[in-house]
Amino acid sequence: MSAENDQNISEQLKREIFEDFSPITPIIYIALETAQSIIPDCLDLIIEKCKIENEFTNKICAYLRPTLIRSIVQLILKSNNVETLAITEEKISSMNDDWGRLILSNNGLAGNYAQRNYRILKAFKTNAIANKLPPPGQSIKKQKYYCNFHLRQSRMKLFTEDIEQIPKHNAIYLWDESSSGSIFLYLACPKWGKGNKVSAYFIEPVEHPITLLERLISPEEITEELGLEKLQIDLDNIINPETENIQDGEISNESGQDNLWEQN
Repeated sequence: MSAENDQNISEQLKREIFEDFSPITPIIYIALETAQSIIPDCLDLIIEKCKIENEFTNKICAYLRPTLIRSIVQLILKSNNVETLAITEEKISSMNDDWGRLILSNNGLAGNYAQRNYRILKAFKTNAIANKLPPPGQSIKKQKYYCNFHLRQSRMKLFTEDIEQIPKHNAIYLWDESSSGSIFLYLACPKWGKGNKVSAYFIEPVEHPITLLERLISPEEITEELGLEKLQIDLDNIINPETENIQDGEISNESGQDNLWEQN
């Protein structure tokens, strides 16, 4: 396919995925911000209760931090009726051939919404948005999840007339944090990945939920509620401090600025 077709598919997928996840994206964003804000207190409490010595504090905190963030986010999402699971990875023991299940602290969360699978992962620490999707490494499970390329052909009517039966592309939420502790969220659709190489149809920043809120009250309503006449008196007194009398009382000093706003 041409580069133009690739771009068209990417734009179409971006529209579809953002629309599918529009009800849960703000919840995920707020859950991550909440987790980030209470992590320091959680770690302090764990260190205190477990009587961890200072020499081990940094090491323990570095290990617990991603696990706690994942757990807090999962609890918040569950309280908002968004069910997720901790991602597990198959691992063969070196001592025998038995399969074990290993939950990794940096593997994030997995969920399904609007018939589409998604994961919540920590983004790669890089300034370039195009490079924030972490590669799957040698994990077979991750490689399968990243491989959305085979679904590309299924979208063409040449292969099927029933678009509803076509499996939807997997998606990934990538969360990142600034040096000041602010959370940033991205939504991505991987195309394929293996080892340290990865490709995506798109990686797009997610708007903060506060920017999506409708204005709850208009400027006209605010000024009417405050009362323009009272505001005018206060403003006149600030502009002309020599004024000794105002409507609601007398000013006790010559400057006329004795606790002006306390009269409200």
